[in-house]
Amino acid sequence: MIRTKFWTRKVNKFLLVVATIFITFEINAQDTIYLKSEDPAIIANVLEVNPTNLKYKNFSNMEVQSIQLKTPE
Repeated sequence: MIRTKFWTRKVNKFLLVVATIFITFEINAQDTIYLKSEDPAIIANVLEVNPTNLKYKNFSNMEVQSIQLKTPE
């Protein structure tokens, strides 16, 4: 009985740690946009992708309005 409680606590702690890691990865999700005309990549949160444009917010400043880029044809 004591041994079962010990293993149950270990498994619960392990599952809690794994769940915390997955939640952390979900919260810090970001995208990298590479443009042919610019050297530095854009670290952003992509909001919408259409055949004609790409809408994103800069990851370093999520408070500003979204930015739209026209995609090449």
